[in-house]
Amino acid sequence: MNRLVKPLAEYWAGRTSRERGLVAGLGILLLAALLWYGLIAPLSAWRGESRDLYTASVERYRSVEAGIARYQSASAGATAQLGGDQPVRTIASARARVHGVTIARVLPGDDGRLNLWVDQAESAALIDWLADLDRQYGIAATRITVEREDGGFVSAQMILERAS
Repeated sequence: MNRLVKPLAEYWAGRTSRERGLVAGLGILLLAALLWYGLIAPLSAWRGESRDLYTASVERYRSVEAGIARYQSASAGATAQLGGDQPVRTIASARARVHGVTIARVLPGDDGRLNLWVDQAESAALIDWLADLDRQYGIAATRITVEREDGGFVSAQMILERAS
């Protein structure tokens, strides 16, 4: 360490007071620039990005909350089991076409349940379709997994069955 400090002390001693003032001023400017670009600016940018991410998360949460409320209010009516003699698959397919939901894959179960997959559906259309099935036909989604995709679309995998 002494080998590093000794040449710097000799350099400093060999300078005039004016040169020392200039070198000290340069050191202060370098330190200020280092603090600004190395600490203050990155922390400020991180804070702004965090605020934007939080705002976007709150908006997504409120969107999901509004969809749940819309689904609950739509399915609050009595389940009037219209079309009780038709299979769940027939009713679900027909009502999906009406609501603009495309069913990608269907797997009927032995117990009357219907396992199906929906790809690239608008979230509002999917919720309206499920509410219509529940309200008009007494067909409910007993298990559902929904994944958000780009452009406001969702993909879902669900099990539909008639309410008993």
